[in-house]
Amino acid sequence: MQKKRILYLITRSEPGGAQSHVLELLKGFKDQYELVLATGEEGFLLDEAMNLGIRTYLIANLQRNLSPTRDYKAYKEIVSVLKESKPDLIHCHSSKAGILGRLAAHRLGIKTVFTAHGWSFAEGTPLSRKLIGLLPERLLACWTNCIITVSDTDRDLAIRYRIGRPERIVTIHNGITDQALPTVNKDNARPITLIMVARFAAPKYYAQLIDAAATIKANFRLRLVGNGPLLEQMKKRAEELNLSDIVEFLGSRDDVDALLADSDVFILVSDWEGFPISILEAMRAGLPVIACDVGGIHEAITDRTNGRLVPRGEIAGLKLAMQELINDKALRLEMGTQARQQFEQLFTTNIMLKKIEAIYRSLEVNALYARV
Repeated sequence: MQKKRILYLITRSEPGGAQSHVLELLKGFKDQYELVLATGEEGFLLDEAMNLGIRTYLIANLQRNLSPTRDYKAYKEIVSVLKESKPDLIHCHSSKAGILGRLAAHRLGIKTVFTAHGWSFAEGTPLSRKLIGLLPERLLACWTNCIITVSDTDRDLAIRYRIGRPERIVTIHNGITDQALPTVNKDNARPITLIMVARFAAPKYYAQLIDAAATIKANFRLRLVGNGPLLEQMKKRAEELNLSDIVEFLGSRDDVDALLADSDVFILVSDWEGFPISILEAMRAGLPVIACDVGGIHEAITDRTNGRLVPRGEIAGLKLAMQELINDKALRLEMGTQARQQFEQLFTTNIMLKKIEAIYRSLEVNALYARV
């Protein structure tokens, strides 16, 4: 029996949450389906797909920024790729790829699934971003067989803003592969290690984290992992606040698992989120998590159980949460154990793949989600 062909379309190929998610799908479904990947740039995801032996396409004009001329060219490129690859289903990820991919699929009569890794109209996003994103999502929902949201919060938001019919919107939390992590002997004499792994760009709010760190008097270090347009600005801010001996800027790393294993607390400070994979990686490592209570984060982190949730933009609350976990080893260990247990129960790749495959199969048999 011939395998069904699925084409995954995503705008960026750089390391990130959505890209890691697509990579999990490529690894998980490559034996069951004939997979194709199309993306707007070379880099991490495209390289990983080629290493898996998956057919790839580069959509040269597919970019994140709004550009009517390039967007139209990207749309034409996507139509051409779909005509050549002839997928049974296109599964789009990220806003721009979701818009152009669904337009092209509708033109060619191809079934579509769209995973929203956070909405452009979520609370905390700029007004201009909301206005640009809302109307296309409403229109394209009519041509989408199934919309997957990565959190119940995002599903509720879609329904509130009338993005498609509720019965076609399904929550499937992100999942990551469980694995044995490096064993690290954490010397009690060393500084307590806090770590944040994220790109230095919106919606991440590194400035708030650095400002909070400047007010804490304790034996700790703060490791910041990632690159991005705000990196140099944050380095300067840390230097101005005399934090050069406390804050370490580690850049982009391929040993994040080892860094997490050598850490005591994970932090994610953001203005908005969908359901960040970085938090799941921290939970897998058995770390307590401090995060802003935005998007679907509260669906993974329960305040005072496996971490601390702080209001977005509140430096005082962030400082108190950091101080509490820096000073209380027993609490860190208790919350870390709870985080690990919740990861095992809810957020592994196998759990996620089973739910997504159920949607693929429902489309094959022309079930509910196939009626557009």
